[in-house]
Amino acid sequence: MRELLLRGEFRPGERIPEIPLAARLHVSRTPLRLVLHRLEEEGLVAARPTGGFVASEFSIRDIYDGIEIRGALEGLAAKLAAERVSSNDRLDEIHQCLARIDRLIQTWTSGTDALAKYIALNARFHALFVDLAGSPMLRRAVDRAASLPFAGPNAFLLGHAQ
Repeated sequence: MRELLLRGEFRPGERIPEIPLAARLHVSRTPLRLVLHRLEEEGLVAARPTGGFVASEFSIRDIYDGIEIRGALEGLAAKLAAERVSSNDRLDEIHQCLARIDRLIQTWTSGTDALAKYIALNARFHALFVDLAGSPMLRRAVDRAASLPFAGPNAFLLGHAQ
């Protein structure tokens, strides 16, 4: 369902027809409704006062705000990591990830293979960085902010690739 929304299968404000969509996705309406409620929590759909859901619309300001929020949360992750990491051993995995990114950049070739590898490594770096903060609450907040299609760590890269 998320992929359908992110691919633009539903225009902003367009009603999401549950019965045809459930048939299309080969699920019953109950799990579809659960997914729609979850996507509402994430801001990708909005509940209609008369029932059902519509696809959300994002303004330019929403995009900037989403990026700023993720950046602020990752800044907090850096602060907490600096305060809480007491052993360089905890930094080994992030150093290895950065070394792989450096090697990839040094041998960069055009094409989607190098970009796909970079996207995976970049996402891994961001995840490791937040993990170093040692805060499950912060992890949930960052994951929620990054779940918006324009606010994840690779959003700009995907835009350039397209």
